[in-house]
Amino acid sequence: MCAGGDVDQESEEIKSIVTVIDAMEESNDIMEPESQTELKNLLKAYADGVSMGQIELGKVIVRCIREKINHVGQTLEGIAFKLFDENQEEYLKQELMRNFKITFRVFYDILPYGRFAHLTTNSSILEVLPAHMESVHIIDFDLGEGNQWPQVMEAIAQMKKYLIITSIKLDQDQDLQFHQTR
Repeated sequence: MCAGGDVDQESEEIKSIVTVIDAMEESNDIMEPESQTELKNLLKAYADGVSMGQIELGKVIVRCIREKINHVGQTLEGIAFKLFDENQEEYLKQELMRNFKITFRVFYDILPYGRFAHLTTNSSILEVLPAHMESVHIIDFDLGEGNQWPQVMEAIAQMKKYLIITSIKLDQDQDLQFHQTR
């Protein structure tokens, strides 16, 4: 579950989650299905076992929990899914990347820093272009989102020059982003 995390802290977190769920259910006076009771008992057993240092028992209980959880289930199932899902790391990475792109766009549109840096760079490129050149070849070592190039493309097109932008990607993990930006 929590790689390298403190076992006591982990079991306390699970106990507090179960306590909060219990309080929510008591305040709503909802009868819980048998599967929810089993899941709650498994979570408590896991927290108790891990806090007593019974790691192997904890692993067995985690396997049982994984069989009972569903990410679209009730509140307790959703929480257990987030805590014990084997594919959690990949899921979190996908969600973070999806949110990163939206967040990056918002910050780029709101804050002047990125646009100012791109304006300064683009102005420098355009200033050093000799009038007799017919084409411009730019080599970009970190294409990123490609936000900096539309203004340069427009300016060079108005100068009636050809533009070639070569992007060199340094990291294989950027394949999808590179192809989308391209």
